Amino acid sequence: MFDEVIIDVSTDNKKAYGESFNKKEYRLYPFLYLVAGKIKEAGNYQERVDYRGIDFVERVNHVSEGRPNFMDLTVNNEGILFTPHSGWKAHALKSQGLTSENAALLLAAAGLEITVPSFTFDIARSEEVMIVRNKLAEEREKYLASIITLTDEAYDRIASGLYKDTVDWALNEAFLKIKPKAMKFEVAMSKLDRNILERIRYNFISDGIPAIGSALVDKGFKEAAKVSMVKLLEILSKNLVRSFEERESPEVVYGYKVNQIWQCAKKQR
Repeated sequence: MFDEVIIDVSTDNKKAYGESFNKKEYRLYPFLYLVAGKIKEAGNYQERVDYRGIDFVERVNHVSEGRPNFMDLTVNNEGILFTPHSGWKAHALKSQGLTSENAALLLAAAGLEITVPSFTFDIARSEEVMIVRNKLAEEREKYLASIITLTDEAYDRIASGLYKDTVDWALNEAFLKIKPKAMKFEVAMSKLDRNILERIRYNFISDGIPAIGSALVDKGFKEAAKVSMVKLLEILSKNLVRSFEERESPEVVYGYKVNQIWQCAKKQR
């Protein structure tokens, strides 16, 4: 899942994506720069501002900031796409189908929460980020090992149609294997030299537990959420193993979410 990553760096995402924009998704980006084996920064095709709709003028697109288009890379299976736009995530799953690389994200779309460390930092400080990456090599390898196990085994189980077995096993892996390693990663980060943390503008996320989980494409998610995790995984999986022409864009996709644990605790009092 983190071996080859495609990051959407399109300019002015919030304005362009409207209601589909999830600003919390950006909190995941710095972590990707710490753990990913290879990252491709990519943009999105945007319409020329001088297009006036003249019928003999072809609608011309350009690539954002000179970077390659992220959907071209995604369709060619050159990595897993991370973008704040839920619609593009749905299109990415539809175009790639079920693969060993995105099996864990399919589980996330079905409701599994894959914990990531609760911190963020300034990715523009490239030299310092490399220092941090090297210093946390042990924590990085252990965390990635648990993610690789989840992805590889999930793919085999899902491809075999063992949906309930997959969900039961994945919940156990996420809670007992991945979450503890994410917490150790988090602690190790906080114990680094204070000067390095200040230079990268390290910031602990204090408003909840971050995870890669389900995100909505549209209001249809409210209805889809009523379906059990097992059934939702089955629906998503069967859709993605069809031929491309027969696939539909999934209603739910993977995304970055923060569980408001303190607010939930207050409501239960």
